Amino acid sequence: MRDDPWTAWGLAVARLTAATTMTEAADAALGACVEVLSADGAAVWLCDPVGEPELLAERAWRGRGGDVPLLSGWAPKAEAVSGRRSDGPVALRAVAPLGLGGLVAIEVRTSETGDPGFVRQLDALTAVVAATVDRVLRHDSDRRIGLELQERLLPTLDPRVNGEAAVRYLPAGEGAHVGGDWYDVVVPGDGRTVLVLGDVAGHSVESAVQMCEARTALHSHLLEGLSAGAALARLNRFMLDRRSFATCCCVEIDEMGLNVASAGHPPPLAVDGQGSAEVLPVRPGPPLGAFPGARYRTRRTMVPAGAALVLYSDGLVEDASEPISDGIERLRATAAQAGTVEVEPLATHLVGLAGSVEELRDDVAVLVFRIRSTGMELAS
Repeated sequence: MRDDPWTAWGLAVARLTAATTMTEAADAALGACVEVLSADGAAVWLCDPVGEPELLAERAWRGRGGDVPLLSGWAPKAEAVSGRRSDGPVALRAVAPLGLGGLVAIEVRTSETGDPGFVRQLDALTAVVAATVDRVLRHDSDRRIGLELQERLLPTLDPRVNGEAAVRYLPAGEGAHVGGDWYDVVVPGDGRTVLVLGDVAGHSVESAVQMCEARTALHSHLLEGLSAGAALARLNRFMLDRRSFATCCCVEIDEMGLNVASAGHPPPLAVDGQGSAEVLPVRPGPPLGAFPGARYRTRRTMVPAGAALVLYSDGLVEDASEPISDGIERLRATAAQAGTVEVEPLATHLVGLAGSVEELRDDVAVLVFRIRSTGMELAS
């Protein structure tokens, strides 16, 4: 082994901790075998409880023509490190169990079998690699389940909606779990159309479940005939009971104009398609679930007839390096430059601000709505 094993161990653990995919985890494990153990070669295997072992990665054995140890036909079980003789150096194997079932196995070829700490080091390294693989597998499982939840639970538009709508949803990229963004368009049957966009705090399957609960509760309150402000106040009590947090923006549309209510959420935009876009005025209340007895006042406003309304989650405008107001202004300028109020191209244009999906640190949701009926003129 190397003269500075603890420095090598620190770097190895750092690389394994940073791994977010199975490829990254296996590559980090191979690097650790060389840097920590000075192995002549290594192979990392994922051993399913019932299937054949899967070779995740290998580094050719120096002087052995690139052959790798064969685990095919080996019935994996949690056992101590085992060794077997070959024509050259000794090949050693260590295995460690996974929380989701199965094993991780690391095989190395080495000439340093006289070092009494070698076996212990290999055993410890395999345990760290197994913990990393377990985390990656759980991440993938949570993300897949969460995305399926959001795809199934986010609504299709009510055919009675008096307008055209386009929605875009982008999940955060690798390294972040699915989040709690949701959108809705509610038709209470009293002449209103209510646009909703909300964001439950967190990135996990639990966040997706809480999103579903919040969306369903708010939808029900609006169908009962509650105003947007009263519905948010009712939802606030629900979130307090769940000990969870969310932000939300509601836009009520009727023959008289718009009512906007916000629970700590970024303000919506109105886009006229002629090179102008404005941030609608709001009277924001606290985030849902933050304070008992919170009240949410609506702000009456007017927009040009035929304008498109844009609701969005903070993932589209938030950047840790700048105030959120700068991100909102950038979105407003982008909307003004779009030159259209057609909902599909406008939604696509705006969501482009999010950049690469792989680099997203937060989910992004966008709802663009344009009133269809000429009977609902909103210009002052």
